[in-house]
Amino acid sequence: MSEDVEGPARLIASGISAGEGNWQDIATVLASVPEGEIRTVLEKAAGEHGAVSVPLLEQLAGGVTSSVALAAVYALGTVADTTAASALQRVASATSSTDLRKSARRVLHGLASKGVAPAVPEVVRSEAPSPRAAAVYKALASPIDGAGNRGIWFAFHRGGELDFVSLLLNDERGVGDAFVRDSSVQRFDRDSRQLLEDKEFPWIEMPPDYCRHLVEVAHRRNASSSTPLPVEYLAWHDKISRAEAPYDQPIIYSVMSAAEVRWEPRYLDNSGNLFDLDLFKGWILDKDELGEFVQQKLSAERSGLVLAGVSGEARNRMVGERAIQTLFDARRREVYKGRLEEMSYVLWKLGRLEAARQALAAAMALGSADYSLLRQPFVQALVSWSLDVVTEMARGERTKAVRPGVQLLLPY
Repeated sequence: MSEDVEGPARLIASGISAGEGNWQDIATVLASVPEGEIRTVLEKAAGEHGAVSVPLLEQLAGGVTSSVALAAVYALGTVADTTAASALQRVASATSSTDLRKSARRVLHGLASKGVAPAVPEVVRSEAPSPRAAAVYKALASPIDGAGNRGIWFAFHRGGELDFVSLLLNDERGVGDAFVRDSSVQRFDRDSRQLLEDKEFPWIEMPPDYCRHLVEVAHRRNASSSTPLPVEYLAWHDKISRAEAPYDQPIIYSVMSAAEVRWEPRYLDNSGNLFDLDLFKGWILDKDELGEFVQQKLSAERSGLVLAGVSGEARNRMVGERAIQTLFDARRREVYKGRLEEMSYVLWKLGRLEAARQALAAAMALGSADYSLLRQPFVQALVSWSLDVVTEMARGERTKAVRPGVQLLLPY
């Protein structure tokens, strides 16, 4: 280390010892240090003092010059401690500098690759909205796929530009992935238009506050499913914020009469027709769970077994009923109830009102413990469609028998 930086190094050491010290004075002194040596000085301080240096480094990351701020960010990346990751998360969320934000995210990912992540924030609801809630330009949501996944897009105002946050939520595991980038209004509108106008899997615009509610619910599921929260999501958790209004039930009940749907039998009776829509073609039960039932179908077919008075259609129906009785416990009923309620709103937004009512009728039937699923048209169609797909794939296997747990190639 040259003599030119020994003074700043001593000043930093004393500042660390005093807590954050007079970080403005330190930032000013560092600004006079040769640019190539600022990072060396700060990383040396971080190496000597570890987590104790984090408060000062975080302050410097918002410092007088970009060179000091960037050097502080890289120095934080050398501290293998949760406090450093949390500091980088705050820097990425708060700064208006595109370069600094990108650097902070990149360094944060570097720490995450070493197993160092920010402290997990708790989702806490209070009466007053979060003062850090950012203004949302638009929020979009995808339909739900057969594995319970859906995408959520937020576009936050940032001056004349946008911060674009893309999240992947799963209704059993929680927040599965997150991606953040800078965008312009024109670029976001172009990208979102492609999704909104997609013929097979169209997204919808969703009230931003309800999207925030969906994220809160998913966040809590990460803890119960022991699924780590993505680093990018943690960095943007505060900006996404929490829902300002309480949602005691899915949003579909605020736009559609549950009583009307419940008391008109044709909606539930025709709920199996949902599988005629492209949106439901991917709703296929897990292939491993269906293994024994596929085996039963194929064994009967290959042996030429014919039971007296039992047609092939009746035999398949019996296999389907056994699958329903085995697979649809209380937990699975609740999972599919939630999926159908959310899909009902998607269909309502798309103007497919008859299908929206069918989905809601099927959801409410799943929520009634007294209703036998053996005569629930949607569940019957789901199981039948799943068995058909998995069986057809099994027929393509060059084996003479299908055993439970056999690996089948499926189109998802």
